[in-house]
Amino acid sequence: VEKLLHMVSDGELSLAETITDNDERIHLIGSFTGKLTVGFLTIESSGERDLFVVSWSKEGDLLNLQRIGGAGDEVATSASYSNGAIILGGYFSDSFDYGNSRHVSGGGTDGFVLSISALNFNEVNWFMPLTGTADEFVRSLAAGSDGSLFFAGSFEGTSSLGTVKVVSRGWSDAIVGKLKSD
Repeated sequence: VEKLLHMVSDGELSLAETITDNDERIHLIGSFTGKLTVGFLTIESSGERDLFVVSWSKEGDLLNLQRIGGAGDEVATSASYSNGAIILGGYFSDSFDYGNSRHVSGGGTDGFVLSISALNFNEVNWFMPLTGTADEFVRSLAAGSDGSLFFAGSFEGTSSLGTVKVVSRGWSDAIVGKLKSD
């Protein structure tokens, strides 16, 4: 082991994904409760579980630690990198509040796809909720070499992602799609 990153939480800590960007910075995405300390940086959840992004250089130097979330429960399940952005997937309950993105859950748990700048985590590019009357989750993301973005998740009842509505035919159905690049 050449370098080691020790992450300490006084609550729950869950790791979801590790990705690299074009400058070979490493970004680790997950969820936590309470206080999370990584090296000399500490953040605290503002509600239940919140998302976090921690980044370090290819040399192993700690660069940034950012909390993402509001009063409810925000959980990261996946991440990808595309065109200078970190794309996060997951789910939330109650409400999602970060940067200029505010969304109240339609009932139960709602899924989401969030794009933030890889250089400035406070810069929200866009936010797309997967909402409905029951439970929706975004479980997986993948970026194509052309910048296209694919997602997979599950939903119950009637749900919508942007202008697309789907109706579950079973207890919990899967949804897989390609997001528009504009």
